[in-house]
Amino acid sequence: MENNNNGNDGLLSILTREGVLLKVSVHFWRGCKKLRPEDIGLESKNLSDQLISLGHKRLLPKDALATLAIIEGRAHALVEANTFPYPDQMERYYGFDIQRFQIALPQHMAAELVSASEHQAVIEARQKAAQEAGQKIRNDVQSFVADCVASLREQTAQLCEDMLQSINGCETGVHQKTLNRLVRFIDQFKSMNFANDRVMEQQLEGVKKELLTKTAEEYRDSAVARARLKQGLSQLANQAKQLARSDATELVQRFGELGRRKFNLAA
Repeated sequence: MENNNNGNDGLLSILTREGVLLKVSVHFWRGCKKLRPEDIGLESKNLSDQLISLGHKRLLPKDALATLAIIEGRAHALVEANTFPYPDQMERYYGFDIQRFQIALPQHMAAELVSASEHQAVIEARQKAAQEAGQKIRNDVQSFVADCVASLREQTAQLCEDMLQSINGCETGVHQKTLNRLVRFIDQFKSMNFANDRVMEQQLEGVKKELLTKTAEEYRDSAVARARLKQGLSQLANQAKQLARSDATELVQRFGELGRRKFNLAA
């Protein structure tokens, strides 16, 4: 039992030392009231709740609550800029769960154990319970790390696709804010890359050196450079998608061996 526990100490201490989950909600009175049919000259009997929603009307001018709305937006933007969202399947790791393991010998059994064989059976049962608990911990940790790796890779692909959509739909062609989004993401990826995903990190660094040394103005002035930018973003998106779907067993095992590495989820 001692050996099994030692195998998990590094992972457990890392996963519980610096990991932070955030959920930000800003509540304030919105100054709105639900519209009634009579408010807009209609009769209730002529409207179907299944087909029509009347929305709300303001009780105060929009400018009266503008400051609070700005604070709310900045709060969410601050969190979004310094964290990454978890995919839906991650929720199962943060539920309230209790597992009980009987380690101490019950008193009524102690009085009945009169033979060496019975005593040995109890020892073996304890060892089996400890081994099963240790195995479950290892499996849960490995699944957690694999999901985090896949999530960061999926975020990379999604960002590239969003950038391509922005570039294709922008009248000026390329906006500096679009390029800055990828620069920030690459810097944040390094701090979030607790599992040491070298493959994804190296690809991001390559894109940073090859595509992000030019300004938006330089890309706007050169159709060749602009085409090269879009091609690079498309390739990175495809590679990130493939990596997200690939087997991360080797990466997870390497993380287990490097149990002393710090676990940092926030920039």
